[in-house]
Amino acid sequence: MADKPNFVLVPDAEPDEPPPKPPTLLDHIRALLPFGTASLPATTSTRPLPILSRALSNQGVRVVVYIGDVFEESPVRGRKLADAMGLKGIKLIVLHDTADWNAKRDAEVFLDLARRTGGCVLPFDANAPARLRELLAAVAVYAVGGTEMLKERQEELPGAVMLLEHLRR
Repeated sequence: MADKPNFVLVPDAEPDEPPPKPPTLLDHIRALLPFGTASLPATTSTRPLPILSRALSNQGVRVVVYIGDVFEESPVRGRKLADAMGLKGIKLIVLHDTADWNAKRDAEVFLDLARRTGGCVLPFDANAPARLRELLAAVAVYAVGGTEMLKERQEELPGAVMLLEHLRR
């Protein structure tokens, strides 16, 4: 008697249809946005240099938060922009998704840019949305009230401890 398998593979899509794509980092971030907030662009291409440049030309910007995984632009231009941000007192905080090995390759570039501004890099995994939410909440408090307010609120903000630790480095 031949052994029968104890399972059956049943495709959930037609054979000619491609399998569904796994959620992207941008999909995870959109899921964290409160209902009614401004929507994020549909593109998954995020380029930090135009964002840094725009921050320099807008008055009142104190913190730039960049959420991403790889750095695909000119590190030299990035350093110049980061130096200019540092002179204006604008901090760069990078929430760096390090799940992909390509992202690990760019960790030093992000770290260099953030340090030049007095900011920091916070590693996270896009598959842990609760952790991302905690970090974003801490960064929001820091952007509004600086280190002092963040220290005052660290008991109620789990991400505050990590942010404070990375800002001291």
